[in-house]
Amino acid sequence: MNFIFKRSSRWRALCILAVALRAGAIQAQQSAPADYQVKAAFLINFARFIDWAGAGFTNAQSPLVIGVYGGAPFHGWLGRYAGAQSIAGHSVEVRHLSSLSQLGGCQIVYIAAPEAWQRKDAIAAAAGSPVLTVGDAADFCDSGGMIQFVIQNNRVHFAINNSAARRAGLAISSQLLALARRVKK
Repeated sequence: MNFIFKRSSRWRALCILAVALRAGAIQAQQSAPADYQVKAAFLINFARFIDWAGAGFTNAQSPLVIGVYGGAPFHGWLGRYAGAQSIAGHSVEVRHLSSLSQLGGCQIVYIAAPEAWQRKDAIAAAAGSPVLTVGDAADFCDSGGMIQFVIQNNRVHFAINNSAARRAGLAISSQLLALARRVKK
């Protein structure tokens, strides 16, 4: 299914992202779990700005699946946010992944693996598939990941590796690219 939205839906989602960016300043000052509360909101909203060009879903009723690989840093926030969402007619489901073979059933994968080799293996396993990879390791985008969370001035921001997304067959909206701190073309 193509993720082209009416301008008003995208505008609302863009406003939500802007509010999350603003809230990130307050939340990031409080504690690591609060950082992940903001990151969970971002993950849900990133989906509104990605076009999977029909390759990411088996059918129109399939849920949009956000997988978390390598840990459970969201302290339940991602599941709470996902349960209340519908994106382009798809319910949103969160799965905790225990192996790299499970990445293929996801549209978005947050890679929380603590070791660099684990992150590299996860990025390689998702390569060529229509799976948006997101992480917060300092070298995530440089290692082939697509969206990297960055904390600057006690705020949660993000960088985008657009070339990695294009290689996977994903199109990231120019609106989301404009909000990124850094875009690797």
